Amino acid sequence: MGARGDDEHTVLICKPLSVPGYVVPGSLVCKCSRCRERITVAPSSWRLMYENPGTEVVCSTCGAAIMRDHPGPVDPPTPAQLREVEDSRRRRGGHYDD
Repeated sequence: MGARGDDEHTVLICKPLSVPGYVVPGSLVCKCSRCRERITVAPSSWRLMYENPGTEVVCSTCGAAIMRDHPGPVDPPTPAQLREVEDSRRRRGGHYDD
């Protein structure tokens, strides 16, 4: 999911490793640019980062704070991101939780 931060740059909000749940195969593990928590960046988000140099990658907690403090447009998930969600749901028998 993408959001616009305080200076209108692209912000990619990712799942922290500390949060239980499905991790998309091939995901990169990196650190939130704000709090340094370990997060996963799914392959579907790599293109967004490539097409938007300077994308800030943050955990969901920091992403929520950015959206709260700097309301603005939030981009919907890309078709590739939606496919990853559907694939994970199918692997777990149609359930979004573990």
